[in-house]
Amino acid sequence: MINPSMVAPSREPATTVDHDAESQASMSLCADLHDLVGEVLSQIPRLLMLQDRDPDSAMRGCMHPAYWRDKSSDVADLRRQEAALAFALAWRHPYPGNRWQGDRQVLHASLRALGFWYRNQNADGTFDEWYKGEHGYAVTSFSSYAVALTLHTLGDAVPADLKEHVVAALRKCGDWLLTHHDWFKTNHEGVGVAALGAIGWLLGEDRYRQAASVQAAEIGRRMHEEGWSREISGVDIGYTFLIAEYVGMHAVLNGDRELLADIAKAYRFAADFLHPDLTSGAEYGICGNPYFSRVATVILAPHEPAAAAVLRWMDQPATGPRDTSSTLKDDLRLARYAYQPLLAAAITAGILRRADVDAPEAAEPVKLMFQATDDERWRPAAKLLAVGRPGYAAWAAACHAGLVRVAFRDGPRFGAVGVDRGYAYDTDGRVYRNARYSLDVEAEYQPGKITVTAPLIPCKFVMPPYWARVGLRVATSLPYGPRWSRWLIDKYRARKGTALNQSAAGVSGGESPYLLARSVVFHDDHVEIVDSITARNGSIDPAKLHLVLDGPVRTDGGAAPNVDRRIPVADLNVRTDGSTLTIHKHIRLAADHIEVSIVK
Repeated sequence: MINPSMVAPSREPATTVDHDAESQASMSLCADLHDLVGEVLSQIPRLLMLQDRDPDSAMRGCMHPAYWRDKSSDVADLRRQEAALAFALAWRHPYPGNRWQGDRQVLHASLRALGFWYRNQNADGTFDEWYKGEHGYAVTSFSSYAVALTLHTLGDAVPADLKEHVVAALRKCGDWLLTHHDWFKTNHEGVGVAALGAIGWLLGEDRYRQAASVQAAEIGRRMHEEGWSREISGVDIGYTFLIAEYVGMHAVLNGDRELLADIAKAYRFAADFLHPDLTSGAEYGICGNPYFSRVATVILAPHEPAAAAVLRWMDQPATGPRDTSSTLKDDLRLARYAYQPLLAAAITAGILRRADVDAPEAAEPVKLMFQATDDERWRPAAKLLAVGRPGYAAWAAACHAGLVRVAFRDGPRFGAVGVDRGYAYDTDGRVYRNARYSLDVEAEYQPGKITVTAPLIPCKFVMPPYWARVGLRVATSLPYGPRWSRWLIDKYRARKGTALNQSAAGVSGGESPYLLARSVVFHDDHVEIVDSITARNGSIDPAKLHLVLDGPVRTDGGAAPNVDRRIPVADLNVRTDGSTLTIHKHIRLAADHIEVSIVK
C-alpha cells in the first residue's frame, strides 16, 4: 500500500498553469462518474510509483516496472505509456476533489511518459507490447490515440523540443496505420479509427481523418446484424463496448456523424448484457473482457436511447462500492485505462468540445433489459439471452456452456446476485469443467426457456514453452518475421478458440468424455434448472462432482459454496443411474440469501 504522503501534491505557481475558462467551471458529474473519478484520482500516487522517475536513467518515463526495475520482462510494454493521458487530465482539469490539478510532479510524469514513448518507437512507426520485434497494431493504435489526446490536454506545457519529437512519432504512427490492419480482432480496428482520427484532429491533416472514416465504415459493413463484431473466432461484450467508445471518439473529435448509427447498434447489443451494477460478464465473450464503457455511454447518450437510459442509471446512488476492476484491478490496467473515467467526465462537463452534436442533451431513455419485468432478448448468433422478470433480471450464456447469472430485485433497485456456473468434475488428477467459451455448443431457445448441450473439458494452464519464445525472438528479428509470427499466433488462437489470457483456458483437443445437458426455465420469481451430466464411457461418481456457484448462495439443506465456489454433489442426495446424473434445482430469493432448492 502506497502512503499518499510519500507523493504529496507539489504546486507550480498559478501563473504557469494556463487553464482556459471552460476548464475552470464547476464540474457536475453523475453519481457513478463522480465516484469513479475520485477512485482514479486516489490512485495517482500508485501510478507515479510505477514510473521510472530517475532523471539520469535511460529508462526515465517508463511505466512498466517489470522492465525498468525488476528486469523480469525483457520488453517494455509501450501500452502502459497511455498513463501519460491520465496524468495530463488529472493535472489539467478541476475534477471534484482533484488535489492534483496544477501539480508539478504529475505534469512532469506525463512529460516523461511521452518522452519514453517516442524514444522506443520502431523505425517503421510501430511499438512493442508483449514481445520484442512485435510491431503491434494494437499497441500502436492505443498508445498513439492516448498520446495525441495528451498533447492536446497539456497544450503549451509541453516543451517545444519534446513536442517536435512526439508529433513526428505520431505522424509515423499515422502513416503506418494508413497501410496496415488487424481484422483478427475487430476492436483493434476500432482503436485504429480513434488513433487515425485523433492524429488527424491534432495535426489538422485530413488524410488521417478520412482514413479513419473509411475504416469506421468498414467496421459497420462487417458488423453482424445483432450488433457485434468478430473477435478471434467469437463475440466479446467488453470489446463491443470498446469499439463503440473508440469509433465514437472519432465522431466527437472530427464530426463524422455517419458512423453513429453503427456504433449505436453495437451499444444496444452490448447494453442488453449490462448488469445493474454497471458490469458485464467476462463469460459472455471469447476474450473474457467484462469492460463497460462510460466514455461510449457519454458519447452516445445524445444519439441513442439505450445509452441515455444507462447514463440515467449511472446517476443512481451506489448500494455498495463501485466496480473499478477495469481501471484499478492491477498495475497493467491502471497504467493503460486510468484515463477513461477522467475522459468521460471531461466530455460530460463540456471541456472537450464535441463535433458530433449541435446540442448535447440526452435522447429520450428507453427501459433497459434489467429494468424490464416481462421481456427477453435472445441473440442466436452470439448465443446469449437476457431476461427481465418481476422478481429478477437474468442472463444465460449458452456460449459459455449455459452459465446463468440472476440479479434479484429489491424494490426499484437490486440486491443479491447469484451465478450458476455448472460443474467441476475432479477425476484421474484432472479437473473437468463446462467453463469454456464456444459458439459451437448446441443451444435451443423457446420463449421463457433455453436448452444447452456442452462438453466438460479439462482445465489447462497455457504457457508458451521456452523453445517457442526463443523461436519467436529469432523470427521477429528477420525480414517479414513480425508479420508471419503474428499470423501463426492468431491461427493458433483461432483454432483453440481462446485469447490465451485466461489462467485456466480450455484448449485441449479431442472429444470430451463428459457432457452437460442443461435446461433453464425463467419463471416470474425463480429460475428452474435441470442438468444431466453424462459419461460417454463409464459412469459418473457423485463424490467427484461439484456444483460451482457464486454469490450469497445456500442450498435448501444449508450447504454453502466453499472458497473455491464448490458444493459437493454427494451432499445433495441426488441419484445416478451410472452413466448419467441428473440434478433438478430452483434458484429463488430467500430472506437473507439466494436459495438453491434441490428437487428430489
